[in-house]
Amino acid sequence: MYQVMLKKNGEPEHGVRNHLKTNEEQQIFQENIEQINQAFYTKLSEAFPDLSSSDKDLCSYIRLGLSKKEISALRGVTPGAVRMAQLRLRKKLNLEDQQDVEAFLQSL
Repeated sequence: MYQVMLKKNGEPEHGVRNHLKTNEEQQIFQENIEQINQAFYTKLSEAFPDLSSSDKDLCSYIRLGLSKKEISALRGVTPGAVRMAQLRLRKKLNLEDQQDVEAFLQSL
């Protein structure tokens, strides 16, 4: 459910229109990432068929070198949630503690 905050003058500060615009922009951004990284998504799916689409998106964001803060803004979650998702992803990718996730994904 959307909550509309009003400024002192009574105009909406954050509304559904702004939210929809953000979602449309995020969808376009995601489509562009998928187009650019189509070969990466294919290799990732072949190597790790059990990854969810959310996991694959996270992999592409990490591969692009986005920070946890940037990823959290794109996904609409906290940086802590991104950190936890990255830890879970590390397990799904069978990476050792000392292995760099970004470097591993770059090598695919």
